Amino acid sequence: MIRILFFAQARSAAGLPELSLPLEEAPDVARLWRCLAGRFPGLAAMRETARLARNSEFAEENEAFCAGDEIAIIPPVSGG
Repeated sequence: MIRILFFAQARSAAGLPELSLPLEEAPDVARLWRCLAGRFPGLAAMRETARLARNSEFAEENEAFCAGDEIAIIPPVSGG
């Protein structure tokens, strides 16, 4: 299993703060995005702007996940 954490607009789009998925459903960044967009269509629009963090470090586009990983969906934020 991997644990997905949703922040800011991603949380609103998903309608929940976190989700657990079997690793085989989302073994890498590309498959995770496809899986999440299929479950939560509102997340599809964030694909180009949101970042993924794997175990508290930004994930690369081709990165593979391992069982027990914590993945955070982090939309862009602004501040003043």
